[in-house]
Amino acid sequence: MISITKESISMSVSATVMDPLAALSANLKYTLPALLIGNIITNVLSNNPTNLQIALGNLIRDSKSLINQMYQFRVTCSYDDILHLKKSAALAATKEIQLSGIHQGGVGLTRAVADNFDADISSQNGKMTTHSLAMLIAQPNNASGDEQNNTETISRVSKAAMSRPRDFDIPIHHYQGPKTVPMQEDCSKKSVLPLKVLCSCVISERGAKELDLSFLSEIINDKNCPEYN
Repeated sequence: MISITKESISMSVSATVMDPLAALSANLKYTLPALLIGNIITNVLSNNPTNLQIALGNLIRDSKSLINQMYQFRVTCSYDDILHLKKSAALAATKEIQLSGIHQGGVGLTRAVADNFDADISSQNGKMTTHSLAMLIAQPNNASGDEQNNTETISRVSKAAMSRPRDFDIPIHHYQGPKTVPMQEDCSKKSVLPLKVLCSCVISERGAKELDLSFLSEIINDKNCPEYN
């Protein structure tokens, strides 16, 4: 998502366009509707998308048909311009360009990536399950204390650069371990349960069998017996 301000919107529109609009009505004196009209006129004359049109197109980037419909009225940029923006942003990120955001580590969070994983171990003694969360947090170093410029923009790449594949230097580690994880030694130990527990299990099993036999007898002889119990 792109942050857009009224100041950045006004940069794309000339006063030659805005002053006649302001003369027509007080509601068009450098207001948001007037700036939208000015951006549409600027786009038609220059045939280049403005900051406002790119921001509006990026807001509805998930709907290609809607972007193309709004582009016919020059309210937003075209869907091809959105793809162009994504490619330019990806190339800018690989060059480690400091884009607008929080540049001082003490001010707040800048980047965070979180993921979770489950670990299940089934053994003779039962099933052990754990659910864990891992998070990677990155903040820039502000040891220098110098104020950095937050007005960096994304350089627009050429169409020829968009067609070239981009190789990212991301190390990939392949798992070379066994497909089946061996059972831990402390989980595979066999032990005899106490006599009291074994007797309780025998009694419970015997009672369950008696209840099952009683249910099967009733379901055959009694028409009002439910199908399950």
